[in-house]
Amino acid sequence: MRDSKSKQQPQEAGRSAPAPQTDLNGERIRVLWLLNVVVGLTVLVLCWLAWCTYSSNKYLHEGDPTISRILLLNGDIRYYDEALTMSARMAAATGNPAWETRYWKLDPKLTIALDELRSLAPSVSSGDATELTDAANEVLIGLENRAFELSRNGEREQALALLLSNEYGAQKLAYAAGMDQLHRELQRFTNKEEGRQHVQTEWSLAAVLVLSPLLLVFWWLMVRAARHWHTTIEERTTSLIEANNELLIAMEIANEANRAKGQFLSQMSHELRTPMNAILGFGQFLGDTNLNEGQRRDLDQILASGRHLVGLVDELLEAGDNAA
Repeated sequence: MRDSKSKQQPQEAGRSAPAPQTDLNGERIRVLWLLNVVVGLTVLVLCWLAWCTYSSNKYLHEGDPTISRILLLNGDIRYYDEALTMSARMAAATGNPAWETRYWKLDPKLTIALDELRSLAPSVSSGDATELTDAANEVLIGLENRAFELSRNGEREQALALLLSNEYGAQKLAYAAGMDQLHRELQRFTNKEEGRQHVQTEWSLAAVLVLSPLLLVFWWLMVRAARHWHTTIEERTTSLIEANNELLIAMEIANEANRAKGQFLSQMSHELRTPMNAILGFGQFLGDTNLNEGQRRDLDQILASGRHLVGLVDELLEAGDNAA
């Protein structure tokens, strides 16, 4: 009965053994999941902060490239307009065709600059200022083309008078008024864009102030979980070492018991076989003498019982050897 109980106890211990390993695996998965989350968030925040820092630094040193280009185009448009007017008037005053050639080289550049300005600031270029400027520009181009025709026909005085007329001056004033209004609208547009950049920078700083403590909290939780996992592993390792030492001690005790059992069985075999062999020997010796029928029957029973007892001893010793 003691053997059956001792066999049942290791089985129950074996069924409950996987539970700590399962808990350890679950904790390892939680720690790895938390580590991945914290590292992912940290990488995202650092990339975002790097981009915000790069954008802010670029904006501080170079300004917004769109705004810079708009201001440059505004200056180019004013330059091209004055250069076209001067070329037309100089062509009418001198009759030199080089001034007309210069005019037609600058005219496409003015068109390209106006189109690019409309694409960069569509909300500004679609207002009344652009309509006023375009209308005055069309009239001016028509008058300047008429002046070129007069100049080519040798009527330079009429051409110069046309370019100095009240109609031409009025269109120039209208064009200048439209450009001034467009400049003010562009200035408001650039101020608005600069304000948006400043707001974006402020939001970036606010996000840094909010996300930095959160990241610190996440890293603290991750380090805490990792330490707890490490402590659990150390405790589990210590328990396994202790259990292994206990198992080694139990195995040594069992081996010692087996050796004692072997010595006992060997001694008992000798103690049992020696008298049994003597009994069987004397019985066989008596069998060679003259015995009556009753004596021989008793002798045969003694010999059969002795041989049976020897067989039982052999079976007992064989069972002990197999158990060992």
